[in-house]
Amino acid sequence: VSDNNEQAILQVNTSVSGSRAMISETSLPDKSSLGVTLVENKDDATNYDGLTAGYFNIEYKANGNKPAQTWTATNKPIYLSATNGKAVAYYPYNADENDYKSLTISASNQVDYMYSGWVKPISNSNPEATFEMQHAMTGIRVRLKKGTYTAAGVVKEIRLASSAFGTQGKLNAATGKITDVTVGEVNTYMM
Repeated sequence: VSDNNEQAILQVNTSVSGSRAMISETSLPDKSSLGVTLVENKDDATNYDGLTAGYFNIEYKANGNKPAQTWTATNKPIYLSATNGKAVAYYPYNADENDYKSLTISASNQVDYMYSGWVKPISNSNPEATFEMQHAMTGIRVRLKKGTYTAAGVVKEIRLASSAFGTQGKLNAATGKITDVTVGEVNTYMM
């Protein structure tokens, strides 16, 4: 905790909400990376403390596993002043992303995309952000049971077909809303 004139470095913690997704643990794996954005608490776009470059898509990397997991900024840390801010995170980190409101997601690469929503207020007197990561997409698990079948069985592929199956879109890490969804007819997963 700092007084009003001192800077503090943003401390990051995470937890993962439970669901039936690709990451079923309550924490992200060791060496995972998050993208973190910090803006002033008054709106969703004002650069924190009026900084020209701002704190947008700052990479934080996990070291270790829960309960001893720590997160460290890989390049420039986020410095906090007495100004109240709010932070948002997404997983997995992508250096090419530049807008937390429009993160590219795709079902074809089988990634468990996650978002945090806003964590606020953040300042030098409250420098810890605990991001409760939410799953943006649903995982589909197929279980085949042999039953009384006695011959050898081989599954070569599984096809999912639906005119409502989204194949890609844009994720807002603050709200979890997915927009600009591209709908695909058939997706094939080879075994």
